[in-house]
Amino acid sequence: MLGPVKRHFDEEPPKWVVKGKFYERPTYPTGFVIDWRKGRTNNVLLKKRIFAAGAQPFRPDFLTGEDQDFFRRMIEKRHAFVWCNEAVVYEVVPPVRWKRTFMLRRALLGGAVSVIEPTFGALAIAKSVIAVPAYTAALPFALVLGHHRFMILSVKLFEHLGKLLALMGIKPIRAYVTD
Repeated sequence: MLGPVKRHFDEEPPKWVVKGKFYERPTYPTGFVIDWRKGRTNNVLLKKRIFAAGAQPFRPDFLTGEDQDFFRRMIEKRHAFVWCNEAVVYEVVPPVRWKRTFMLRRALLGGAVSVIEPTFGALAIAKSVIAVPAYTAALPFALVLGHHRFMILSVKLFEHLGKLLALMGIKPIRAYVTD
């Protein structure tokens, strides 16, 4: 069973962080059976039987997104995960995660790691090849529309850059991003 995670700021964040909805996550109706792309471990209750004895549930080669990989593998084994919209938890979002550099480094890492997913293929490569120049050209216009839009577009750009760099064997981020 999975549930919603609501963000909480102990201090007031910059307006662009709130307007950009960087830490808001989608919710679903109670009873909704999730697919692996919606799987996350920050509010989940799992039965012990889905863990194979002695097996590593999370792959160490994933530096981020390892929870989605876990859900993908478990769903392939015919396990189902159901959403409970009433099971809310709150996550404190510390000021370090409001930094632009944090967001962009995390996006680079997320893009780079996505290339090791079994579902990554030619379509994802084509999207990134098109997205990088398109998003780069759109950045000045996004800035005119507001800093939050500029950062939303920048994060998407860096995710695609991370994918393309990883395909070329370049690892711009080598560890989980914490600051």
